[in-house]
Amino acid sequence: MKSSIVISGFTIFTGAVARFLYQWNNKHPKKNSTIIEYSIVIVMMPMVLVGSFVGVLLNIYLPSLVLAIILLSLLLFLSIQSLLKAFTIYKKETVEMNSKKSTTVIPRRGSLDEKSET
Repeated sequence: MKSSIVISGFTIFTGAVARFLYQWNNKHPKKNSTIIEYSIVIVMMPMVLVGSFVGVLLNIYLPSLVLAIILLSLLLFLSIQSLLKAFTIYKKETVEMNSKKSTTVIPRRGSLDEKSET
């Protein structure tokens, strides 16, 4: 279990570095800025580093079974949170679509022909 954590960490790190190098100078299509939002990076990086440090310590001191239980619990929590957020967004978009449909007037079939014949 512990060796798979190291391999997945290396894979994620390599993917992040490759993506950064590929996109570091690309421009945003709608704004006059880069694609990478550096203000978000400045906020997130300290927390990512602290999380990595705590994860390394837990990996050293906890047995594999406890790590598996912690990771499974985290996965379940984040999955449920994402699912609830998806339902919230779906409901909001459905209400918006229904309100747009109700404000759009669609003429009935044959209603223009009946007026022109009279």
